Amino acid sequence: MAFLNVIIEKIPTLEQVLDEIENADVVLVFEIKTDKTAIVDKLKSTLTQRGMLAQTVAITFDDSGAMLDKMKAVLPEMPVARLEGLGGSPLSVDDFAEILELLGRGNAALDKSYSHGGGSLALNRYLRDRGMVGWYWTFADEAAVRVGESLGYLGITNNCAETYARRERFVNGAANQSFARLALGDAVSVRVTDYSGDVQMRDGSVVYCRRTTRGWRVIARVQTDRGYMYTQSFAVEKSA
Repeated sequence: MAFLNVIIEKIPTLEQVLDEIENADVVLVFEIKTDKTAIVDKLKSTLTQRGMLAQTVAITFDDSGAMLDKMKAVLPEMPVARLEGLGGSPLSVDDFAEILELLGRGNAALDKSYSHGGGSLALNRYLRDRGMVGWYWTFADEAAVRVGESLGYLGITNNCAETYARRERFVNGAANQSFARLALGDAVSVRVTDYSGDVQMRDGSVVYCRRTTRGWRVIARVQTDRGYMYTQSFAVEKSA
């Protein structure tokens, strides 16, 4: 599933955007650029009519907290993030307690500027250790995306989404495998799915192996240009 980030400043354009993605495997990241909270009511009615509430998340610069309060009251089921990062709203680790309280009150995540120097390894660790994924903007090109990935950032808003088309997204154990013996380090078949949906069969290396009555429960990993990717555990049968 892809994420489509569209800045919408006039409500009528929302219908046109939704026409494009209504039957597509994408999530709309709806950036609220106004301070008029009535937009939330319009957003709910439009998405409910189309059955697209689960296909949308929202982000907003919201210094007063009014928009987050409205989102929580009207669309509590929709993921929402508070945008931070320009000169008027810097955020350091020292400010974290205050920001954490704001995010908790608004049931929101944090969408922090990387390009304006607002992201940091310390901040990302503080978020991660409290069960929150760091989300950062905006990475201009593939080189910048790779820097963000190397820092451990999972949420990366970028201007080069097409570069992800052939990059690995999921790794799953292949079905119907059997071996006479199986141990750590052995090769098993895995299915590697890229962001375009194409699947390749590759050899994965066993990193977890537990005996069962019919064979083994296995976790395998494959090497990618971004490091190792791991499967969930899957069943491998013992052959005669």
